[in-house]
Amino acid sequence: MTGLDTGTITPNQKTYLTSVVQTAVKFLSNFLKVVPTTGNNILCSGDLATCLSDVNVPINDRTTGIPNSDLHLYIIYVNDPNSSYLANAGWCSFYETESLLRPNFGRIKFNLGKMAATETS
Repeated sequence: MTGLDTGTITPNQKTYLTSVVQTAVKFLSNFLKVVPTTGNNILCSGDLATCLSDVNVPINDRTTGIPNSDLHLYIIYVNDPNSSYLANAGWCSFYETESLLRPNFGRIKFNLGKMAATETS
């Protein structure tokens, strides 16, 4: 897990964030059913160099894509105790066919500064 250059992450915080992400993956895998992507999962907006203005999208994600992926999430963190959010998320790209429109790339940003304030670290 990598983050923005806005501070360090402690081993406890990294363990906690990893646990949260793994729980979300299990939930999504067990309860949401999607029409699988045929071929590699490619960021549909090929000219998009960033996701939600704070993740640099690797060129491979925009050209070749990611095999065996229907939803690819970029997980990042900041350390901003003055901000009002614990975490936020959004989509970067949609997968579209004639009968289907769904997100296929997104970003989750955790705020370590609020984690400490709520004693979740």
